[in-house]
Amino acid sequence: TGFVRSWRATDNALEAVASAHCDNLLCLDEVGQASAEVVSQTIYMLGNQSGKSRAKRDGSGRKTQEWRCLWLSTGETEISAKVQEKGRQHAGQEVRAIDLEFQGFQELYGFGTARELADHLKRAAAKFYGAPLRAFLEKLVADIEGYRELGEKRVMDFVKRMTPGGADGQVSRVAARVGLLGAAGEIATKMGVMPWEEGEATRAAEDAFED
Repeated sequence: TGFVRSWRATDNALEAVASAHCDNLLCLDEVGQASAEVVSQTIYMLGNQSGKSRAKRDGSGRKTQEWRCLWLSTGETEISAKVQEKGRQHAGQEVRAIDLEFQGFQELYGFGTARELADHLKRAAAKFYGAPLRAFLEKLVADIEGYRELGEKRVMDFVKRMTPGGADGQVSRVAARVGLLGAAGEIATKMGVMPWEEGEATRAAEDAFED
């Protein structure tokens, strides 16, 4: 779809892309096409949710671009391996960019093979992407305080349940981010926006965090 953006860009260009995806999902395809330097800098930039500080010609500061978005990277190369082409990967990068291996579909939803399901999803995403989000937002703003309270409770419960005892703050930060995805999925199910069973989004988040 036209929604997927490429890693093949400068970090300045990716800053503009991130700003354009504020309050949305940013999908970056084929990390292997980017240099290790660009990937390393972009991980921090996306995680910190702000761009570079720049000066105007008169020396005064330009307004720094800021955003709030989740981002997803794909590629045959692990993002950690790409960063390590430049040198050692730092803990701050590990917590901002988590490597997850796609193990295959766990449910075929009535399709005969995984390929048939993948082809269906590709066609459906090209035709309908954006529609579920608009339906979700319409219902969300109608009771935003109630859904915020529900979402925060689900995230806190997820972090408490999934974070191992004695784990450092980086682990709980990852748990909170993954728990947010599960909470959003459960709320979308409750709204009737997504056709999942109750608890399905939470189980998917738990599997991702355990991986």
